[in-house]
Amino acid sequence: MKRTIFICLVILFLSQTAWTQEKCQAPVLNVGDKWTYKSATGKTWTNEVVEIKEDVFILKLGASRNLNAYDRKTMNHKYVLEEGGKQVESEDARRKLWDFPLQVGKKWTDITYHYPLTDTRRTGGKALFNEDFKIEGIEEVVTAAGTFKAYKIYFEHTNRKNNQGGWIRYWYSPEAKAWVKSKVGKSYSWRANPWAQDAELISYELK
Repeated sequence: MKRTIFICLVILFLSQTAWTQEKCQAPVLNVGDKWTYKSATGKTWTNEVVEIKEDVFILKLGASRNLNAYDRKTMNHKYVLEEGGKQVESEDARRKLWDFPLQVGKKWTDITYHYPLTDTRRTGGKALFNEDFKIEGIEEVVTAAGTFKAYKIYFEHTNRKNNQGGWIRYWYSPEAKAWVKSKVGKSYSWRANPWAQDAELISYELK
C-alpha cells in the first residue's frame, strides 16, 4: 500500500515538473470560439473569435464595436480594427500580456505611450509606461466554468513620469485557450477602468 502511494506521488511530481518545464505554445483558435466572464461587480461579457487571417486572430471583446487583432504566434495585441475598417496600432497596456510561448520563470517587458488609465476623458497628455510581466508558476484554479491548471502571470504597470502604477495577476489555461481568472491589486491606476476588476471565466465554447 505504501509502495503504491509512493509511486503515485512520484508520478504526480514528475508530471508537474514536466508541465512546469515545457513551453506552452500559442493556442490554435477557430471562428466561433467564445469565453464568457463575470467580474466581481456582477458584470458579464463575452469574447469571441470572429475571423482568422493569415497572421492574426480577430476577436470581438464584449460589447465593443471595434474588433481586435492578435498575433497568431504570440497572441500579442497588434491593432484595433475600427468600424470603418481603419487599423489603429494597439496602445493597450496589456498588448504583450501573453507573449507566447509561456514557460514558468519567463520575464518580458514593454514600453507603451498612451493616456493614463485614470484619465478616462483624455483631458491630459499621453505618458510613457513600463509594462513588466513574469510567469510566477502554475496553479490549479477553480472557476464557475470548471477547474483548470493554469499559468500564473504577474503584470505590473508603471507611469515613468510619476512612478504611479498597479498590478494584475492573470491565470491562463491551455485547456480553455484563454485566461480563466484575474486578480487586481488595489491601485489608483485602475480607478474607473471597467476591465481592471477581479473576474473569472463562467463558461466557454471551443469549436
